[in-house]
Amino acid sequence: MGQQNGDGHTPETCVPMATLRERLIHQGQEATAIERRAKSNLEAMGKHLEVRIEKLETNQRWGVMTIIGLFMKAVFDLIRVNGSM
Repeated sequence: MGQQNGDGHTPETCVPMATLRERLIHQGQEATAIERRAKSNLEAMGKHLEVRIEKLETNQRWGVMTIIGLFMKAVFDLIRVNGSM
């Protein structure tokens, strides 16, 4: 068993400082990559939602126009039927 320094670690159990630096650098790179992917996913989701909202608004406009058209047809049919009596 090796010598213990003041904090109770032996040279066999201590991780070399270079290894710790490499791990820290790697963790930083991973965190940056995760953040980049998250931003990219959010942007893609935002674009997707914008397209869906545009389609929904278009469908709503067509629905309103259809309802108005059917209402006008019903009014004209009613006028025609009542006028010919």
